[in-house]
Amino acid sequence: MSKKNIFEKINSIPALLAKNFQKFAKKPALILDGDKKISYNDMRWDIFKTSNILRVGGKTPKSVAIFIDDSPQAVESFYSVLSIGSKATLLRYDMSKDEVAAALKNERPEAVFIRAAKMDLLPQDLNAIVYEIANNSVLKKQDKEEIQKRAQEAIDHSANTVLAVAYSCGNKRSELTRSDLAKMIGKKDKVKKIHGSLVDYVGTLFTAFLKGRAVQASL
Repeated sequence: MSKKNIFEKINSIPALLAKNFQKFAKKPALILDGDKKISYNDMRWDIFKTSNILRVGGKTPKSVAIFIDDSPQAVESFYSVLSIGSKATLLRYDMSKDEVAAALKNERPEAVFIRAAKMDLLPQDLNAIVYEIANNSVLKKQDKEEIQKRAQEAIDHSANTVLAVAYSCGNKRSELTRSDLAKMIGKKDKVKKIHGSLVDYVGTLFTAFLKGRAVQASL
């Protein structure tokens, strides 16, 4: 696959998900503990539903933080964010209150996906819409403050466009760019080790979903 074609696929994530998830509708996309499986069709509808929830008032957030444990909801939330052209910010689930506050201050997400157990770690002055994630769906929306209305910044054709960032303990920040993802899919160049497991995992997911394979639901 040429580099141009790879970039085109990355740029058309919504169309890619719709086409491939319909093509492999009955096949397992995610394998959970205990060998329970989630089909491509079920995952497609979860992503579609979550993407629509994110489009508040007809606007699309530039950045969305995901503060969820290793689960199908984390995977589906991540792809929901990418599918609408927003940047995903993944927060390690064992981060401290200070680390969470520092990461959110740096990224300034307009929306946050979070488990109820972590709600008390959010800073009081957070200017974002907060979505509490249940085991099977988005339970409810909690408005900390009215979200600022900004124009959508869709993923462009720059190889350096950041698709996602991940924070680990100690607030180490790793970026995932379109160029990184293209290198992983094309398997022509090595991805810098500094990016860590985020790039490896996302690359594995993307490649698997292109081919209709099943992957373990673990971040």
